Amino acid sequence: MTVAPRVDRSDTNPKEPTMILEETYTLANGVEIPKLGLGTWFIDDGDAAAAVRNAVSIGYRHIDTAQAYGNEAGVGDGIRTSGLARSELFVTTKLAAEIKTYDAAVAAIDESLSKLGLDYVDLMIIHSPQPWDAFGDEDRYFDGNRQAWRALEKAHNDGKLRAIGLSNFQAVDIDNIIEVATVAPTVNQILAHISNTPSELIEHSKANGMTVEAYSPIGHGELLRNPQLAEVAERYSVSVPQLCIRYVLQLGLVALPKTASPDHMRSNAAVDFEITADDMDTLQNIANIEHYGDASVFPVYSAADQTLERTQEIQMTDILKKTDQQTVDGPEEYFTGHVTIRGQFVRDEPSRVTGAVVTFEPGARTAWHTHPLGQTLVVIDGVGWTQIDGGPVQEFEAGDILLCPRDQRHWHGATTTSSMTHVAVQEHVDGTNVTWMQKVTDDEYVAGQADRRS
Repeated sequence: MTVAPRVDRSDTNPKEPTMILEETYTLANGVEIPKLGLGTWFIDDGDAAAAVRNAVSIGYRHIDTAQAYGNEAGVGDGIRTSGLARSELFVTTKLAAEIKTYDAAVAAIDESLSKLGLDYVDLMIIHSPQPWDAFGDEDRYFDGNRQAWRALEKAHNDGKLRAIGLSNFQAVDIDNIIEVATVAPTVNQILAHISNTPSELIEHSKANGMTVEAYSPIGHGELLRNPQLAEVAERYSVSVPQLCIRYVLQLGLVALPKTASPDHMRSNAAVDFEITADDMDTLQNIANIEHYGDASVFPVYSAADQTLERTQEIQMTDILKKTDQQTVDGPEEYFTGHVTIRGQFVRDEPSRVTGAVVTFEPGARTAWHTHPLGQTLVVIDGVGWTQIDGGPVQEFEAGDILLCPRDQRHWHGATTTSSMTHVAVQEHVDGTNVTWMQKVTDDEYVAGQADRRS
């Protein structure tokens, strides 16, 4: 099994998170927003409360969720049980991209407040100008976005929302809202990171009074594999994620890295250093990510991917909706421990490709198995172990890409102390994509830990 090269993300930086967690920007309407927030995409609802409480205990005061994430209830529970007064936390949620009528938006806003268990939300934004199954199409849904915006304005005027904004909106979409808005949008949340810095969109957003938020500041893990960034980070004695987060902060953007790991939360906040002007220029002009790996199946990444055609037949446009609607427990004959499988997707032409988002609780793992054409795993959260028959147990974590060999027996799962989530994609041959074998014993599971990759 091949684990793609990546930069060691252990926190070697002696700095403790201090200043950045106390720093804020001021939105156009006077509301203060913390510069660094906790993103919660792909954090399960059942895990979200603990993640929020851990973040708050570390010093985070900005939590970002969305209706599409399916974890508003858990996020709200974490906020209410954090030990802090509600007024000390900044909470963002997002109106689902598919909602493009006034009445549906009004109902959805109230539903978010109910799920969160909060009297108000600090910021609510339209998740996308287009429904996910039409992302990148010619139809910009101008009327539907205006209707959704009118509902946000009403909720704002009623005191339910302290600020309202946009996400993934291009210049033409922004202008459509600005033309009719009685309450101006204060935020545009966009994909922005080293090697993908949409300067014109950032400037257009700022020119219209919006603070820009950067989601996926680490390029959904792809930047961890860039040796040029590793060299720059080493000069500052920081990790690549820390360099990436500092980069977007120095552009004047809000940074929203996603993690459920307290160690990564601390490391992500230890960014009290300054990138020189020369290095900022280098980073702004670094070569674009060729593609986002398996994350390219998500609309926002496929749209940014300059090397892959947008494939209509892959029904990944529905993946965000499906992840909280099609969750099943992993069959016990194939897994040990608790495993959940979410958002299965299929492409039938030109060949059959399937995939899913799979979460392993601590101690959970697959049985031994083989794939006739191999399998690609993209780890998006947590830490896990994997082993090819006859080789050592290896450790992998968020940002790693595993290339599971064809017709070779292997297993993978979470460590004993951490959950792990990956996106799994495999091609079928003759209707078969996996052959399951015996379960991994406890002795096999923990064997070779000393040999695992550091």
